[in-house]
Amino acid sequence: MMGVIISSAVLPATLTLVWAGQNKWAACLSPILGLIAALIAWLVTAKKDCGDLTVTCTGSNNPMLAGNVVALLSPVVLIAVLTLAFGLVSDRARHVFHQDISNNCIPCRTSMTGNQ
Repeated sequence: MMGVIISSAVLPATLTLVWAGQNKWAACLSPILGLIAALIAWLVTAKKDCGDLTVTCTGSNNPMLAGNVVALLSPVVLIAVLTLAFGLVSDRARHVFHQDISNNCIPCRTSMTGNQ
């Protein structure tokens, strides 16, 4: 159950840290949409396997596998679609968010201009 709930946030969180091209819409919406897709896959598989939704049926292997796989893999598609739909993060925005710390340093600024 835990994998169905939180697995759709793994890829967006990772890409937020390592890829500057992911926009805010892809980072925010893909975990939510992935959770919805995972819950649908989990409950539909449980209903088809057992015929009813009981604790025993929803906790069995096949429905849990379906929910976990959809939760892990749906953000791959969702991030790509949302990033292309709302645009990549521009170079200007990337520069604002990832400024070089040395440019904001007062001693560095004075030494570069020659005023000490």
